[in-house]
Amino acid sequence: MMNIIRPKFENQARTKHHAHFSPIRIKDSPIIRGGQIRPNLRQALLPSPRPPRLAKRSCACTSAPAGRPRRAYTIMDRKFLVFALTASASAYTNNFPTEDNAFGVKVPTGDPAAIRNSSFAFLIADYGLATSVLTGDCCQQEVADLMRSKKTELEAQGKQLLFVGASGDNFYWTGLNPPDNGGADQWARWSSVYDGLTDVPWFGAMGNHDYGDSDVYATCPWQGSRVNIDGQDYASNQLDEDKGGYRAGGNTVNYHMPDFNYRVTLNALNLEIYGLDQNKVDVGGIGGDSSGHVQVDATCGGVSALYSHLQEVGDAGESLLAESAAMGAHNASEVRNVLILQHYPDVCSGLADTFTGSAPEADEMMDIRCAFGHTHDTVCELQAHKHPNAAADDCTAEDQDTYASGIHVPCCPGLEENLVNQDGDYRYICQAANDCHYSMNGAGGGCCGGGDGVSIGRAGFGLLTFNEHGGMFLEQITTGTECEMWPVNLPPDSCPTSARTPARTCALT
Repeated sequence: MMNIIRPKFENQARTKHHAHFSPIRIKDSPIIRGGQIRPNLRQALLPSPRPPRLAKRSCACTSAPAGRPRRAYTIMDRKFLVFALTASASAYTNNFPTEDNAFGVKVPTGDPAAIRNSSFAFLIADYGLATSVLTGDCCQQEVADLMRSKKTELEAQGKQLLFVGASGDNFYWTGLNPPDNGGADQWARWSSVYDGLTDVPWFGAMGNHDYGDSDVYATCPWQGSRVNIDGQDYASNQLDEDKGGYRAGGNTVNYHMPDFNYRVTLNALNLEIYGLDQNKVDVGGIGGDSSGHVQVDATCGGVSALYSHLQEVGDAGESLLAESAAMGAHNASEVRNVLILQHYPDVCSGLADTFTGSAPEADEMMDIRCAFGHTHDTVCELQAHKHPNAAADDCTAEDQDTYASGIHVPCCPGLEENLVNQDGDYRYICQAANDCHYSMNGAGGGCCGGGDGVSIGRAGFGLLTFNEHGGMFLEQITTGTECEMWPVNLPPDSCPTSARTPARTCALT
């Protein structure tokens, strides 16, 4: 089996696991310092050597309120006692279905190697263009056309599209509107632009533009509750219908956000998909800027209340990641594939560190990929380094200098030569060809033009494939040409008037 090596992060500390307890990393609080339980509380929190078995049920993974009993979980016949502690008097609970392939992904048939070799997924972000016009060439349309073209190409090779991962800013500018106030148009635009791509599940994560005055109660559902689960209110338009959201018929039912944080498993691929809400890192950017959350502030109790709620949601997502990591892979003999969908740059490494810090597997048995957006570009935040190829006499191995011998020796197959700054010196290093661990896919065509990557040739998406012998490959695909943000046939009187609209004209008749 090919080894899949996850890059090492600075100051990463792997934990030793108690026979019946896998500790998780917890943010500092009055009872936690530096991820460690304070000494005077350690004895009281020690786990029982044999935690009781609980019946299986939908996941309610959370950072539990202080004073709430600790809960023991039995998952795949393995027992874990989960510490979930916060300083607040309340906390967010993630509610989502936990059975394998809960959303009906159509997985190819065959032996494991054949299934991996026949499967692919698309990754996109910042794509929800704010227009009710259904046709007309623009960046969003060109990216969708490129996705369809790639789908056709791969299907001709016997491969099958499994799902689309959407990493936020799915509906500009301030979230998904109510159905009778523009929301139906937003769903119609999604259905039209992505025609031929919506017959598979879409798994969404919230971006800063998915919150705001179009979906006021998403951030304070207790003010307008539509659904209550075990005392927790839900009232966001974009969540699944069983959580109070709505869809507009047709394939919109294939768009899934079962909670703000959730986990989907595809055991046939040894794959775990995590949709995480990390908007706590940009509370001021909810709705784009302060003008995008005026009603939210007035309804929900101001910026401090907004910050508190998003902090709880974000912390619950990180707890979900750690608790799930501690379960171990579905198939411990194969590489554990992990895909994280969230919205922000410079967040993936911390989330991956949280996962590896709780997982029982060795690093070489995990392949963690993270897809995000927010910055409107298609860029690899962290290049993948797969396996230390043994260099043949006539090629240079991975991570090695092609001029190490004094003469140029080309890279081994599957690697590409990149100019890299190492300790102040520039060297030509062989790296995995266009394979990315942390993929910025923010040039999906929803925003914003004016010279950013989306409009100057880097509009695009991510293509996730599965290696026959284990692990994944994440390639970034771009249009390579300049594009216009707004449909070229957009009538002048339908030009968006939002303060967050780019300065470029949108009436390109």
